[in-house]
This record gives sequence, structure tokens and C-alpha cells, in this order.
Amino acid sequence: GNVAGTFIEPWLEEGLGQRNLFILVSFLLVAAASISFWNLNVFVGIARNYQWESACLTVTGFVQGIAQCPTVNVVNRWFKIEERSMCIGIIMNMNNVGIGLAYLAPGIIMDDV
Repeated sequence: GNVAGTFIEPWLEEGLGQRNLFILVSFLLVAAASISFWNLNVFVGIARNYQWESACLTVTGFVQGIAQCPTVNVVNRWFKIEERSMCIGIIMNMNNVGIGLAYLAPGIIMDDV
């Protein structure tokens, strides 16, 4: 999903514009996380729906690919030259932390159930 999102990102940004692209990305991430959380809470103790989990992880990976590229443009517009490298470093590292937590959190949550 990540590779496909990165591949089509330039066309999406050209067609939607940067602001609308970020709104779309935010909506898709919240929707995927909400559906995944709903699936976890509703089906605890019963066979969980694997297809919903797979769809949510695919959408999340796809959207991550879309979101990574425009952040450099945002940093170039919002921050001074001296602050840009630190800002991009923080953004990319926090993205990796978020991806890591996405893999760890379900296991931690399910251990307590």
C-alpha cells in the first residue's frame, strides 16, 4: 500500500491541492483507525473479522505513502531555512514511531483481554 500511495501522490496533489490532500489523508487515517478499533471492541471474545483488519492496515499503509511526500512542501512553506532540516527529521521520526506503535498496540491490547 505504501508504494502505491507514494506512486500516485503527485497526481493526487496536483488534482486536489495540498490542503485537500491533507484533509483526505487525515479522514482516511481516522476512518481506518476507527474501524479497526470498532472491530477490536465489538468482536473481542468472538472470532474477529480478519478482512476488516486487513482492509484497515492496507488503507493505513496506502495513506502513509501519500502523506510522506507533501510534508516536505509544507515544511518549505512554513519554516525558515535554519529550521527545515530539524523539522523534517522530527516529522519522519514521529512517522516511524507511529508505524511502530501501530504494530505493537494491538498485541499489547489483546494481551490484556
